[in-house]
Amino acid sequence: MVKKTRHIPEYQLPPSVNDGVHIVSYKEFGFNALHDTSEPHRDEHYLLMVSCGGSVEAVIDFDNINISKPFIGLISPAQVHHVINVNITEGYAISFNEELMPPALKPILETYFLQERIFSDNTPLLKDIVTIIKIMMKPKQKDKFYHLPVSHYLLHSLLAMIATDIDLRQDKSKGSRAKQIERDFLLLLQQHFKEWKKPADYAKALHITVSHLNDTIKANSGNSVSAQIQRYIVTEAKRMLYHTDKNIQEIAYGLGYEDNAYFIRLFKKNAGITPALFRKKIRD
Repeated sequence: MVKKTRHIPEYQLPPSVNDGVHIVSYKEFGFNALHDTSEPHRDEHYLLMVSCGGSVEAVIDFDNINISKPFIGLISPAQVHHVINVNITEGYAISFNEELMPPALKPILETYFLQERIFSDNTPLLKDIVTIIKIMMKPKQKDKFYHLPVSHYLLHSLLAMIATDIDLRQDKSKGSRAKQIERDFLLLLQQHFKEWKKPADYAKALHITVSHLNDTIKANSGNSVSAQIQRYIVTEAKRMLYHTDKNIQEIAYGLGYEDNAYFIRLFKKNAGITPALFRKKIRD
């Protein structure tokens, strides 16, 4: 029986990380992690994972991730995750404060990793990123005034390299305008899913028609705008069902639904089971 908790644990970077960036090699991950990574939790910072080889088994928002090839992954502050097993020959975990994410890169990186979870199949890029990480891991000269900007510039450089490669890949399969609409929609969804339930809400904010938005999202992802909205809401509901003791009506209300019966139908439509059965199944 999984022990019930009254909240989803959320972890911050400790005050000792005065530049807002903490890097640990996976070789020392077991005893040098910032907190217990084996239990489901959220971080109040980003977590960039880089693996050059080996295997990782983890869970991100109830998606089981099992990968045994080199990869790059990014977990955003809102996502619930935990590690089941790590057996990496060489790899790094970079935790960095939310304000260090460059605004121009945020929509590219967050929307990509929200859907794809991992990024792989680019060995040259991986080598370049590891080179930057090793420079960042050199002993910090805390008495030197230039350490802080150098640390941040290097972080921004490796994030820009990843975003650029993602952008180039997506340009081959999506038009630039369609790609931007999808990114803007997904960012709005993260910010407003509790209040905005209709495609028209998002189309209005994006200054396009509902049909244009729906056609674009359908062409890019294979899912309608309504399906994307419902999927995001149900994911957050699953987090709350597992990690809190709130009843179904409280969860529904917290997600913007006053009609509890409607929320239960929506959840069952997307998850295949009712919220109550989901909670019982995942906690048993």
